[in-house]
Amino acid sequence: MSTPQPPPPTKMRKAIQIRVTLWIEGEDEPAHNFAASTIQAVREIIAAGSSSHPELKVTVKKVSEAGS
Repeated sequence: MSTPQPPPPTKMRKAIQIRVTLWIEGEDEPAHNFAASTIQAVREIIAAGSSSHPELKVTVKKVSEAGS
């Protein structure tokens, strides 16, 4: 007599790396580092938006200005 096998899992861990290109516009002082402030803003926007899908873990690995 053979031992019964457990049922296959209904879910499995998956991951994907997605590259996203954003064009961000806004008003700023001429001497201010617009890239630095918008990079931080993008991180905050992604963090805030990730709460709409708590089943997914979103990790920002890199945010840089185009050409960097």
